[in-house]
Parts: sequence; C-alpha cells; structure tokens
Amino acid sequence: MSTYRLGFPSQLKRQLQDSLPRQHGTYSPVVSVTPRDRAERKCPVYDADHYEVQAYYTTTDADSLDLLEQALREMPGVYVTTQVRGRGRNEVTNPDFPNRLGASRRGLHDLRPQVIALIGD
Repeated sequence: MSTYRLGFPSQLKRQLQDSLPRQHGTYSPVVSVTPRDRAERKCPVYDADHYEVQAYYTTTDADSLDLLEQALREMPGVYVTTQVRGRGRNEVTNPDFPNRLGASRRGLHDLRPQVIALIGD
C-alpha cells in the first residue's frame, strides 16, 4: 500500500472532517491523521505505508461511534476499523485490528472513546 494518492495528512484530515457525518447535525468530528510504516510505527509522510485515522465527537455515545465507524468503513481506501470503548479499562471492538495499534497499544487506557481506521491506496 501507499499513501501518495491520499495527499498529506492535513489534506486528508480536512477532507474527512467535511465528509464524515455530523453528530446531531451540529457537531463535526474531531479527526487526527498519523502516518505509519509497515511496522505500525509513526514515520515521516514520505515513508508512510498507510495512515492511522482517529475520529471522535466531543460528546460521545455508542450510537454516534457506530455511525462514525460505518461512515469510515465506506470511505475509499479504508481496510480495517475498530472502536475504542470503555471506562477506565478501554477495549477495542475488532479483534482483527493490528495489536500494536489496538489491544497492546501503548496508552490504550488513556484514549477517549473513538473510532480508529487504517487507510491506504
């Protein structure tokens, strides 16, 4: 996979914020895009194999996360998604999500409820 057709992370972030559904028609999602290499480490854009997209609403509930995950799944290039859910002890909802970015992620229990997606060409 590669990321050159997706553009820079800032371009992809703006595109996702504009295209993802708004919560209750008002709140746009907060989106973060991180370039990752094949070993799932953060890297410069020119070395990126894919991007990790983190998306959430400032006021989260389970229905909103489901809606956001469904919208991300339908985006071109997204090949796996998961939700981070829980209070205190976070869990990822997709067991097929890469461990390094999911269940064994450093700081997993510090993350807020959100949807994480991996996207590439």
